[in-house]
Amino acid sequence: MSTRSARIFAKNAVRVLNVLIGLAVLAMWFLNFAPRYLGGPATYAIVNGVSMEPAFHTGDLVIAKSADSYAIGDLIVYANKTGYIIHRIVAGNAVGGWKTQGDHNSWIDNWVVQDDQILGQVHYGVGAVGGWFDWAMSHPFHFAAIAAMLVLIPYLPHRGKRFNKTLVDALRKARKDPKAAGRTKADYVVMYVSLFSTVITLGVVAFMYAQQVLFTIPGLIILVGLWAMGLFTFFFIHRMYDGWGVTEPDKSLFALSGMTYSVELFPHLDGKVFSASSVIELRNIAEKYRLPVLHHFDPVSNQHAFLVVTEGHGSYFWIPLVPDKEHEFIGHTVDGIGREVRHSKV
Repeated sequence: MSTRSARIFAKNAVRVLNVLIGLAVLAMWFLNFAPRYLGGPATYAIVNGVSMEPAFHTGDLVIAKSADSYAIGDLIVYANKTGYIIHRIVAGNAVGGWKTQGDHNSWIDNWVVQDDQILGQVHYGVGAVGGWFDWAMSHPFHFAAIAAMLVLIPYLPHRGKRFNKTLVDALRKARKDPKAAGRTKADYVVMYVSLFSTVITLGVVAFMYAQQVLFTIPGLIILVGLWAMGLFTFFFIHRMYDGWGVTEPDKSLFALSGMTYSVELFPHLDGKVFSASSVIELRNIAEKYRLPVLHHFDPVSNQHAFLVVTEGHGSYFWIPLVPDKEHEFIGHTVDGIGREVRHSKV
């Protein structure tokens, strides 16, 4: 196995492993912590009052999990006409009902709790979460601003731009490529309409769920429509920005849109030169180091090539091979790799 093949195999193996780990974590979360309205075993409740002190105080979050049976001594969350109550079972049985009492109270509750009222046995508690919920609900714009900033943190530049002198010289003679890169206005219209439709349908689903009419025939039809529109939107966004379903060289032009600068010839390169395994890998490298991508087009062979020149980390190129009648051509020079390299079709 060649070095490049081994690198591609290792990356694919890591991706598969990450997907499997993610699915395992998601399955563990669903089996242990998914809320009841999603089909899981957990109930989340905020403590309000002093009846469970010193174990729990006002504002604490408790997580209860449904059980096959309950017994005297269990701390449970159950529902009655006033809402959720977090008390301990002190007497009774599953047939005649349970008597409950708050740990801080000197009296037993004057009602009987049936098994079908019990939402679960308390397993976990997190202190003072309720105060944050109250603040978020009373200051929605502040909460939204903080949430937006936290979401954007992974996208903030984690390193400064460092342009190699060779790259600087090449950019002086380059011209910026159009951002559209083969996309049409109709493509953008379709993308935004599908995205808007998905968001609107998601709002309808949330409203129907709140009105407890989601799990009806019309509700299920809306859910199927949401799934279909969401899937189409997901695919179309990736088509626009990753080139899904688009043939080369347009796929590479889509994926690198807004990042490329056309040059007549690639510059002479010092240091190591690596071949990217895909256009997405090349884009990730360019985004990692916050660098533009040099783009060369050879009209003779109708061949595109893309190059990222880093400072101190080598240079990376991607050549989307375009099939000809008998051969696939690379009709330009990538310094340090070869000239007029010709690959026979397999």
